[in-house]
Amino acid sequence: MRYERQPLIQRVIAGATELAGSAVSVVLGAYAAEIASTLPPGSASIIINRDWQEGIASSIRAAVTRLPGACNGALLLLADQPLVGSHSLNRLAAVWRRQPRSIIARATAR
Repeated sequence: MRYERQPLIQRVIAGATELAGSAVSVVLGAYAAEIASTLPPGSASIIINRDWQEGIASSIRAAVTRLPGACNGALLLLADQPLVGSHSLNRLAAVWRRQPRSIIARATAR
């Protein structure tokens, strides 16, 4: 899927990289090899979710199990939300930094 002539996943990776630098991972399930081949080399580490048929919860599990032991938080993004850009991600991160023991969520993009 594309938004403004850019693959959605590349758009999401770019926004996440602006916030987190090289600490970006992408969970792929169905069509993982095909999608991975479209990603710029080194743009994100790739996690393969072999249980993708179970739904989004299995992708979240796959991502969380790969977090480093010293990780204080994680930002979960969906690749089909093209209006969630770096501004929105920075705002979420700022709120989380003030309340690091809380789950912070944004239901809509602005």
